[in-house]
Amino acid sequence: MVAMLHESSVGDMTDDMQQRVAMGLNEMLKELGYPPSAISGWWNTVPLAELGGRTATQAWVQGDQDAVRDLIVNLREQSMKAARNL
Repeated sequence: MVAMLHESSVGDMTDDMQQRVAMGLNEMLKELGYPPSAISGWWNTVPLAELGGRTATQAWVQGDQDAVRDLIVNLREQSMKAARNL
């Protein structure tokens, strides 16, 4: 899943594939320790500077899926790097 997330532009995917990518992103957030309620809140209520002050849902619906994907992938990579440095 991570390889697919890096190699493809989400905006160029079908709606079904975009849904699968969103589910994969949610799995990444779970791996980072976010409980389901926090994931939902993150997508829908947290304005993010990296997304121009929009929530992840707003950015996704406005066609900026790649920015949402990149943000989550970067969070995961930063978390893994921090874990290796322990």
